[in-house]
Amino acid sequence: SLAVTPQDEGYGLPGDCSVSAAVASFAIPGSITGLSVNGDASSRGSDELLRSAPWESLFLRMNSVWWKKTYGGVDAALTPQNTLSPAFSAVAEEAREIMGGIDILLGGSTLHTDHIGILYSPVSKFAAWTSADPETHPSAASVSQHGFDNIHMMSSSVRSFYLAFREAGYNPVFVAEDQVTDSWLIEQNIKVLVLPFIQAMSDETADYIKKFVKRGGTVIADLRPGVMDDHLVMRDTGVLDTVFDITQGTERKTPTVSGTFVSQKIRGKIPAQITFDNCRSDPTVKTGKDVFVFASVGNTPAVIFNRYGSGCGIFLNMDMGRYELMNSGRQRAAYRDVISWCLSSGGLYTPVISVRDSKGVMENGMNISVFKDFDAIYIGLLRNPALMETGDSVSGYFLDLTRIKSPGFIYNVRTREYLGTGSKIPVNVQTGKAELFAFMPYRLVGLDMKINNPVVVVGNTVDFSVTIITGRNNTKPCRHALRVEAVAPDGSLKPFLASTIEAVFGDAKSTIYISPDDPPGRWVLRVTDIVTGRQAERSFMVMATGSTNQ
Repeated sequence: SLAVTPQDEGYGLPGDCSVSAAVASFAIPGSITGLSVNGDASSRGSDELLRSAPWESLFLRMNSVWWKKTYGGVDAALTPQNTLSPAFSAVAEEAREIMGGIDILLGGSTLHTDHIGILYSPVSKFAAWTSADPETHPSAASVSQHGFDNIHMMSSSVRSFYLAFREAGYNPVFVAEDQVTDSWLIEQNIKVLVLPFIQAMSDETADYIKKFVKRGGTVIADLRPGVMDDHLVMRDTGVLDTVFDITQGTERKTPTVSGTFVSQKIRGKIPAQITFDNCRSDPTVKTGKDVFVFASVGNTPAVIFNRYGSGCGIFLNMDMGRYELMNSGRQRAAYRDVISWCLSSGGLYTPVISVRDSKGVMENGMNISVFKDFDAIYIGLLRNPALMETGDSVSGYFLDLTRIKSPGFIYNVRTREYLGTGSKIPVNVQTGKAELFAFMPYRLVGLDMKINNPVVVVGNTVDFSVTIITGRNNTKPCRHALRVEAVAPDGSLKPFLASTIEAVFGDAKSTIYISPDDPPGRWVLRVTDIVTGRQAERSFMVMATGSTNQ
């Protein structure tokens, strides 16, 4: 199975990749998944975006990156002069670094997720298409345009929820409607289920969601949840209205009333009077007596909290789809404050790892991916290129590791620099440049390599072993990715002999093949640890055919 998604506006804005994250969630295990990268035909072909693409694919647990022909600009990897296209070269350069061992390192690790599920509902796309009010849109052309607008509104809601969660420090997963069952939600330990503009829903799915909330889960929805059944027939009341303790109009229309969002102080979680303009809401929404209303748009309740069984329903009567269009850090932060409060109310508190300034304010637009492998933790950072001017960088910020209780030794994997210990590590993130840090349970002292047959005749293999040496004798080594290189007698590297091997629990064994065409003489075998840059070298002799093995 092959699942490739475009890094392209209209499918997922630069730095968003919500579509790719959905594909990664739904693809058959073992599928080839990856980003398909355009050339330099438009603003989407900036150097920053091109260089970020392979890392976005890697950090989303996808396993490839693809180059596709595009309209205008670059049509292929090679230019008419048979030289590499600069755009393709930028992608290939980043991909080559990843394939030098970082792919093995992260590919064998587990991506941390935060028990947040975003419901992806194809039937709600059809629901959006049929949402036009015949009285307001009497012509076929008007109905068609309204349908396109509503589908875009739903897609924007999905992307905005995903992006807001990522930039608040969380990593959600996408959920298909047929996965919303008692057994699956419990098995996956989902604590928060998000419904982005889910207008259509079956009775069966609604019943599972009600059970999920009653036993302690949290459901968050934005506009018009469950006003249609799964056959796109309007209901008399929203099927989840009791979960949120609201009533909402069920006529066939989409909210178009805009106003200023104004928050109240929410138990110290959101400062008073956070505001943003042009917030679309549904004026037909009314609340029950026992709900808490924490924000409004004009006289319309906008953030509604309701206890339902042991869990809670949070209804955001606001157009979440505007989030992805905001380039203002202040406005995006306001939306994220609302999202963060929703998550804390659902039992998810401070994210495991975040990027903050000296005052504790979270940096705008940073996507964080956390991988775990034995006792090692790998942290990928990639800032949304759409929020930064070319050449900008983020400095004065720290990687906040305070929620990791065990002590650790921190390395910058891309520079192979040891950064010391501690809970706050300075970071300087440049536009389009991914950063990768390792949090290790020990400091690696070195590598010990042995060659079993130091004299070999061409056409045979060189057998060798590598042992990881840690600074703590009682600590079992984690899995390490090691880059193997062979240096010929003339001092040149032989790229066809390069490989990446794994040392699990401190030991690795492998071979390299010396072909009959390789030159005789003294060779050097070099092994480099991908995280720390520690190296070991051993020499061996290659003899020509017919030579006496001394």
